[in-house]
Amino acid sequence: MPGTFSPDPEKEELYGNRESDARWDLATTVPTTLAGLLAVLKYVEGVSDGKFSPSGRRDNAFDEDLKTILISAQGCLAAHLNASKQSGAGQGAGVMKITRSLSG
Repeated sequence: MPGTFSPDPEKEELYGNRESDARWDLATTVPTTLAGLLAVLKYVEGVSDGKFSPSGRRDNAFDEDLKTILISAQGCLAAHLNASKQSGAGQGAGVMKITRSLSG
């Protein structure tokens, strides 16, 4: 039937895996600045609300990663609070990666 969308299973798996890997990298990368933290949270909200979808549909892509994102946010905020307690402490460059197990 013309106009019917029939996904290619191989492409669906390939691009689905790439999307999943990118989402996991974003979820497990702890922002090193408050602006970076805000950007991640705004992006996740935008994806969830459909802001970045051509059709405007909501996307639950980050639902499973929300706990990880919250852990990242906690790490960023804790680092900034600790830095503000220490005189002369500067902000670090780069990013921190979550390496502990998230199960349990």
